[in-house]
Amino acid sequence: MNNQNLIPVFNGKLSDSSENLLCDARKLHDFLQVKSNFTTWIARRIEEYGFVENQDFLVFQNWNTKNGQRGGNRKAVSEYHITLDMAKELAMVERNEQGRAARRYFIECEKKLHQAQRPSEKKRLPATVKRHIRNREDLSFTRRDEKGNLINWFPPTDERGMYDWYEAYAVGEAWFGEVVELAGNNPQEAYHALRLAARLMADYARDTAKQGLGFVEGFFDKMARYTLAAVIEHRSGVVFPFAVGLNRLIDLAAYLKNAAPLPDNELRWQAWTESEACRHRCYEMKLAELSGLQA
Repeated sequence: MNNQNLIPVFNGKLSDSSENLLCDARKLHDFLQVKSNFTTWIARRIEEYGFVENQDFLVFQNWNTKNGQRGGNRKAVSEYHITLDMAKELAMVERNEQGRAARRYFIECEKKLHQAQRPSEKKRLPATVKRHIRNREDLSFTRRDEKGNLINWFPPTDERGMYDWYEAYAVGEAWFGEVVELAGNNPQEAYHALRLAARLMADYARDTAKQGLGFVEGFFDKMARYTLAAVIEHRSGVVFPFAVGLNRLIDLAAYLKNAAPLPDNELRWQAWTESEACRHRCYEMKLAELSGLQA
């Protein structure tokens, strides 16, 4: 079923505001396969969710001729043009696959609009690596400055400092594409890149002030798709591309240490991060000791 044919999206104005993407509420109602009639449905939803005329939707009268016959009875029918935000909300409250499909479609329409309106701003995106990706140092999201700080982990913003989630999401997808290329050149390095990316991105996502969640979600959505494909293909278990006859009785951590050992700097980093809880307890004990001496 083609969403685009059933739910056309077009530009329109709400009151005196700038143009918005709108859609026909009646066509959305048809696509969602709502059992109640359109007039009852739209009136109920507007009341339930507090949608505001000329802010979330426009109403206009469409004069229909009964049975389409010349000279037949004509009556006014209320039609609604609604914003995509309102359309997404109406789609989700139906709680069915049609609603989820409609919401995904509207998000894609908004994403395309952003891309069309801001082609010159693509230069703000962190640059992807142009050369062959043969180790983790070649990946965009592992690049660091001379102080060891990650240099690409900043969300793209416009001249007003506004953050664009869609662009950040696309960056995350591109980063995962680099890992895919790395896997073709060096499976061991790709494995560790994915393993360490989970830690780096989880730590980064904790700091919501950076607004970098688009990076994380774009990367992990792509990873989830690849993972699911692998799970379906290898339901009985995982054999690493660089493994040779893995004995299930062998401890996995010990095996990986021999098959793909971490370099010294990463061992030090892993030890530092995994000792955080221990260091925190030591700090609390020392603080209590010093406080007791001052009491």
